Amino acid sequence: MAIPARAHLARLLAGAGEKTSQSAMVRLPAEVLDLHVDGVGTVPLPVRAPLARKLVAASTPAHFGRGEDTLLDASVRDTGEITPDRVTLAGDRWQAGLAEALETLGTRLGIRDPRRLRAELHALLVYGKDQHFAPHQDSEKHDAMVATLVVMLPSSHSGGELLVSDQGNSKVYTGSTYELTLVAFYPDCRHEVLPVRSGWRTALTFNVLLDEPPEAEPAGPVDQVTALLREHFDTPVRLSYGTKDSDPPQRLAVLLDHEYSRRGLTAGRLKGEDVERVALVRAAAEAAGFESALAQAEIDETWDADVEDYLDDEDYELGEVLDGNTVLTWWADRDSAGEISLALDDEEVCAPTPSHRLTPYDSEYEGYMGNYGNTVERWYRRGAVLVWPPDAGFGMRAEASPGWALDRIAESLGGGEPDRAREEARALVKEWGPAAPAFLAPALEVACGLDDAGLAAELLAPFHLEMLTVDNAESLAALHEVYPQSWWTALARQWDRRRPARFGAGRPGDGPPDRRTWVATVLPVLCERLRGVGAPAVADWLTVSLGEWVAGEAQSLSAMTHPARRAEELERLGPSLATVLSVSTGEGAGELDSRIRDLGDSALPLVFAALRSAGSVVGSAPALVALASHARERLEASLAAPPRDPGDWSIPWESPGGDDADRLGRFLTSSTERTLAWPLAAPRRQAIHRLIDEAGLPVTHRTIRSGSPYTLLLEKTDELFAREVAARRRAEEDLRWVTSGGS
Repeated sequence: MAIPARAHLARLLAGAGEKTSQSAMVRLPAEVLDLHVDGVGTVPLPVRAPLARKLVAASTPAHFGRGEDTLLDASVRDTGEITPDRVTLAGDRWQAGLAEALETLGTRLGIRDPRRLRAELHALLVYGKDQHFAPHQDSEKHDAMVATLVVMLPSSHSGGELLVSDQGNSKVYTGSTYELTLVAFYPDCRHEVLPVRSGWRTALTFNVLLDEPPEAEPAGPVDQVTALLREHFDTPVRLSYGTKDSDPPQRLAVLLDHEYSRRGLTAGRLKGEDVERVALVRAAAEAAGFESALAQAEIDETWDADVEDYLDDEDYELGEVLDGNTVLTWWADRDSAGEISLALDDEEVCAPTPSHRLTPYDSEYEGYMGNYGNTVERWYRRGAVLVWPPDAGFGMRAEASPGWALDRIAESLGGGEPDRAREEARALVKEWGPAAPAFLAPALEVACGLDDAGLAAELLAPFHLEMLTVDNAESLAALHEVYPQSWWTALARQWDRRRPARFGAGRPGDGPPDRRTWVATVLPVLCERLRGVGAPAVADWLTVSLGEWVAGEAQSLSAMTHPARRAEELERLGPSLATVLSVSTGEGAGELDSRIRDLGDSALPLVFAALRSAGSVVGSAPALVALASHARERLEASLAAPPRDPGDWSIPWESPGGDDADRLGRFLTSSTERTLAWPLAAPRRQAIHRLIDEAGLPVTHRTIRSGSPYTLLLEKTDELFAREVAARRRAEEDLRWVTSGGS
């Protein structure tokens, strides 16, 4: 199989630019620095134990950041901190020595034009015995921050080494007894301070800032990269053996070696070899007529793990990659920036440095599980430069950011370009996945302006009824002026088919409410607003659609064989029935009322739950009043029948068919037969157990384990009569309630 162009490109870019490091160290003579701390005085170097204790007394426990939170946890960070406003750094040679050190460190880190670097003091830190800082990454505390600088002050101590992860390997930096030790590293490098074993470790920390210079000019083989990009976008994707090739890819993400914050992801603040790679790729893209953007990537890889020591899960070697995915979460091109969600296929990713050679920000080992294992899952964050052909631009941007696409289509409609808007809408619907509720409002407006029934239906297909809010009333009214009733009927069916069984399974606020909550909270106010803006037909469309749903749910629940579960589920549906009948008008209310009546006595728990939900029968909607009258008639007829005879042990039950089920049916419906000793093999016994339990029958069933086959002993219980008494008492209470008007 031919090697794809992206693999050649990865090899070419892996050798682009001078090899750099992610961390570097220099030393300066201690006498270049004069250090003064408010409340302590001058701090002579090296730092002796008595003065270190004074610094500790003047410090406060150091906090650390986690996400957007600032935390205090000595198990993570245990050190004293003195803020920069209390620290004065002076000395005739200090500024010159610091500038020279920064230039040297910046050169080793691969920072372009390191003479533009400057250091901003962040804190003075003091570590005593056993104090430490667990592995972490630094946040970029300033828009211009490109690195962290640690200046370890000379002192006599052991431990407290600074460990920095550099391209997957740990570098250990140790302070000096008599010199200043300056260590610089990129903020995305994971690093830690090991526990101090004896003495005192003191250090100054700085944010290293870089005033953004112009974008780098590429120094590499632009023509070669240009040719490889063209080959990538011209070559069909080779699929699995025996299938046709797919179309050529429509994008290529070249992964960078570093993680970047959104404010740090600019061409002038890239790190190390990323500088030259980005300059080279973007120059080649421009030469080929392609577009490009910088992006943030989230990468998840699952690896087969070879465990060296079964007593230590962390002692493993990576084997083969089993699975992985790459998603772009944010991007910035030359004109705009924003959040995206763009999943990439393997053939759309080029990694000059494979992720497994870098340090993951998190990992999780899973031992042998019988069918699989040992495995380790690793997560990375990396910068990327994304390239795409201009004719794929709108579709790719639409997939990455549907909100942007809807705004763009609206601009085309507003600019009097309906044909262009329809073309853009067709590109968008090709990329539509499950749509977020936030996109519904602009999608409704765009669908109205398209004046194309089929395209409008495709555009609205990913949404659900429960996403509608009262704020959508005007857009729905405008849509009704454009599309016929048949379009609305099809839309209701489409949304009902796509409706998940349950919303909101994640965190609160993750999605729209479930249908019953939506009916109770949104439907009444939305119908009122629709009628207020002159769109009663849309309100009727909503109520008829939801009437179909309530009737279908009621019919399905009424067929449940377990009486207690059936009643419970029907009662849960009651408030929805009450709301739909209350806001329905005309034939819709009558049709729903009729379908509920046809369900007979099994639906009475639903009816009374609906009536009680309405609060009172008196003054309720006409359909509810009619339903109350129907319920009263059914209860009166039921109570007019004589109670069960004490000698009648018959249990109504309909056999689903089959010899064993029919035999069970004859036993259940017999008024005199109370027990049945039934020799049955195990599978047949289990089937009978299941039929009895699913129907909630007042029948015990146990197996007598003697003979062959064993005997299944069935016995009707007094629960049969207790249920009858309870049901009659409940019917009497319900009749009194409904006769009194629900008061």
